[in-house]
Amino acid sequence: MNRITRLLVLITALTVLASACGGADDEAAEAPSTTEAPAASNAEDDGESTETGDAPMTSAAPTTTEAPATTTTEPPPPANGVLVASEGVLGWVVDGVLFANDNGVAPAAAGDEYRLLRPEGVTGTTIGPAPELGCLGTTPFIDLGVTADSWPYDFPIGVSGTWDLFPQAVEVLATENQTYKDITRALIAEFGIDDPDPQLLQVLRVDLEGDGVDEVLVVAERLQAGGLAGAQAGDYSIVYLRKVIGNEVQQLVLHHSTLQNLAPDEFGYLEAFRVPTVADLDGDGQMEIVTQGFYYEGSWTEMWEYVENGQGEAVVALSVGCGV
Repeated sequence: MNRITRLLVLITALTVLASACGGADDEAAEAPSTTEAPAASNAEDDGESTETGDAPMTSAAPTTTEAPATTTTEPPPPANGVLVASEGVLGWVVDGVLFANDNGVAPAAAGDEYRLLRPEGVTGTTIGPAPELGCLGTTPFIDLGVTADSWPYDFPIGVSGTWDLFPQAVEVLATENQTYKDITRALIAEFGIDDPDPQLLQVLRVDLEGDGVDEVLVVAERLQAGGLAGAQAGDYSIVYLRKVIGNEVQQLVLHHSTLQNLAPDEFGYLEAFRVPTVADLDGDGQMEIVTQGFYYEGSWTEMWEYVENGQGEAVVALSVGCGV
């Protein structure tokens, strides 16, 4: 083979080799690329996952604690009403403020309903007329149709309005109570009266201030003739409050009347007392004491409030009377 022929064979071989290499490169370019899966995390105890690549990060939803529902107790509306005794209007309450019966016109009208209060609580209701001028034309009077024809007189207190009159319960105790007989005997001896076996007419136990400490009201009396007409020497009537003041129990005498000596031609004058009710009469949550006093030709009613001044004092807040 000459030189030219060998050169042509070499060129042909190179051309075939180049063509083969070009086809291999084209196949490599067309093959899809693969991505290796990320290695799995070995974390086991923390409860969390390890994210790799471009996967979006996730986080646990925040824990929310809902505030417990609260209930709001609305305070009761202020007291509004009229207080009526047998002698006339004691006073009235307007938006929780107490007014005496000489302070303007009583806020009452015909058709108003009144609850009737006695020591044991509300004993009934009645419809009242419009106020009119009562005894001696000086104080308003509302006739609730309640009468008492014989001694001992027993008149209730009438209250219009709807507030809670008894936030504290009143307990009527037995009058044959030797403890209170002994206390009464010692107490009336201070007024010059000797009665070895006092007659207790009323014994009432109540927590006046709502402080968890009970007070006791006692009414005792001796009328040897059976009534106020013709009272005799040694007769008496007393109403007192037994209350813890400081660290000791004391007796606060609200009223007393005694007849120690009586001349043969002397008329025996004596006053007698009752407790018609103990109730919250002005809507302040504390209990007021109502006393009624009688004499031969008249009577009067008072509402007492206990004053917490460290010394023990009960004061008259309202009063009404009728007589000569």
